[in-house]
Amino acid sequence: MKNRKRPLSKKLNFFYFINFLFDISYTMYIIIYKSNFMDADKNSKTDSGLNLRYPNYYDKYRVIFKSAGIGLWEEDYSGVKEEIDKLKEKGVSNFNEYFTQYPEESARLSSLIKVIDVNDEVIAMHHAKSKKELLGSLDKIAVPEALPVFAKALTAIAEGKDRFEHEVAGKTLDNKRIYTFLKLNIPKYNGHFKNMIVSTIDITEQKYLREQLIQNQKFESLGFLAGGIAHDFNNILTSILGNASLIDMTAELPEEVHNLLLEIEKAVSRAKSLTYQLLSFSRGNKPIKKLTSIKKLIEENVSFALQGS
Repeated sequence: MKNRKRPLSKKLNFFYFINFLFDISYTMYIIIYKSNFMDADKNSKTDSGLNLRYPNYYDKYRVIFKSAGIGLWEEDYSGVKEEIDKLKEKGVSNFNEYFTQYPEESARLSSLIKVIDVNDEVIAMHHAKSKKELLGSLDKIAVPEALPVFAKALTAIAEGKDRFEHEVAGKTLDNKRIYTFLKLNIPKYNGHFKNMIVSTIDITEQKYLREQLIQNQKFESLGFLAGGIAHDFNNILTSILGNASLIDMTAELPEEVHNLLLEIEKAVSRAKSLTYQLLSFSRGNKPIKKLTSIKKLIEENVSFALQGS
């Protein structure tokens, strides 16, 4: 399923709306599951009572999961929750500080996350041929820079929060970088950590457009600054050039001084050329490309560089 191209704000609104609908569906599924399970034979470890009163609800829930317009993951966090509880027993209370100090611990706990199921949107998002390629460990799609985000998610679980949201980097199965907005629904009861629902939406295109916009704004500010500097600098150069020419015309000078004044005029002319380029940049003009002599270019630049030596 291909994502429609939407502005990021509209895409996130759609993401939250679908999340809301799915949260209701998932909550109803859990309520029905628990009520039927408690009516079942307590000595039996099965959930045979699940479909007694609502025979089609599970199928409807799976249809919503499979065809939702956002990425949905069913993941087992039970191993993660057990390790977090052990850390609490050892006296760890500030998990943000703990995972910052020991990033290898957040990596270890993240490796315990097991993917149980994914929907069609996730399969397309990560360029997988089937869901089987994405089941199991997250190692196939994780990237090193995502580790701090996982650490924050683990901290949210440890602190008993009900959800976690963040932008996270990842990769497709053909090793292309993608960025997703992730929402983790954190259950209140330990038994539900075996089937946690994680939702994601691909924001790669929007992220690149946002970064390009920021870059353009930086260039615009730089151009404005360069234009102001170039104007002031050009006025100074004009004054230097005018005074040098005036001295050369009004005084009988030794040839050596005359030659130095000529060099000043040449240097000022080259500097004025640079200020012209700065002004062109500040106005957004495209540079003019033309053939030139590389020998002459090198000679002029070397001569200019040696002026102060």
